Amino acid sequence: MRDIGVNALTVTNPFLLQIIKKYYDCFTVRISTFACVDSFEKARYWEEMGADYICVDFVKINRDFKTLKYMVENLKKAKKELLMTNSCLKNCPYIHTHTSALSHASNEMNKEKECYADWCLYSCQEYELKHLEEYIKSPWIRPEDVKEYEDIGVEHFKITERDFPTDELIKRVKAYSERKYDGNLLDLIQGHGWGSDEKELEKINTIDMAKGEIIEEICKLRGLGCERKYPRHIYIDNRKLDGFINFFKNNNCTGNCLSCNYCKKIADNAILKNDRICEYLIELYDKFNEKKF
Repeated sequence: MRDIGVNALTVTNPFLLQIIKKYYDCFTVRISTFACVDSFEKARYWEEMGADYICVDFVKINRDFKTLKYMVENLKKAKKELLMTNSCLKNCPYIHTHTSALSHASNEMNKEKECYADWCLYSCQEYELKHLEEYIKSPWIRPEDVKEYEDIGVEHFKITERDFPTDELIKRVKAYSERKYDGNLLDLIQGHGWGSDEKELEKINTIDMAKGEIIEEICKLRGLGCERKYPRHIYIDNRKLDGFINFFKNNNCTGNCLSCNYCKKIADNAILKNDRICEYLIELYDKFNEKKF
């Protein structure tokens, strides 16, 4: 890899990190967000093993300014990196199962077997759709709010998705470079869903659908592994989120969502549903749940 110009590697395995640093110290090594570094102690262990950059656990501490600031001030060498463009559930219960399943799904030996059904993703999508405040609780970072993280010393930020069309990636880079986006926040934060809003929904009778047909229809609606064929199911008005981050920057979030409802109030004001698309998606998810086992 070094001979073809590779100069940086990303790992989640501490033993791989130690091997690289012992035998191939020419590489800069980043610790993946899927190593789930959610505390200073975890970050310090990785730093002591030689990590150059640590992308922290976005589902847990992207909005925990107190912990992030402590990491910045007390790690001696390793730089902190934040993943900005992700719409996973806050404290997602599927994170370890999902990443493991995706790894196995890409195995060359599985090519002749039934297509992998991303059960974890469908479950997250269904839950967010039925509880719209989860879109707000999700640990994304808006272009307008990057400065709040820079103010506590964070210098490195990650934008995804590597398999998106170039113009979609340019849209994201432009928004975060300019620190402003007027439009649907989903355009920037989801790992899927690029496509057109012009085509009218064409519903299919789900009664006799096979599981594969259900998956194919969900993919068309959400833009999973393909261009989205229909309008987005929801619109998150990014302008209505101005000032949203102050609640977290001031350490007012206790994590006790049942007694708070801050994100629920924001969702009620900033999210607009496409009722027809949402109702059809819920019908598809319900059918998938009937057939997934």
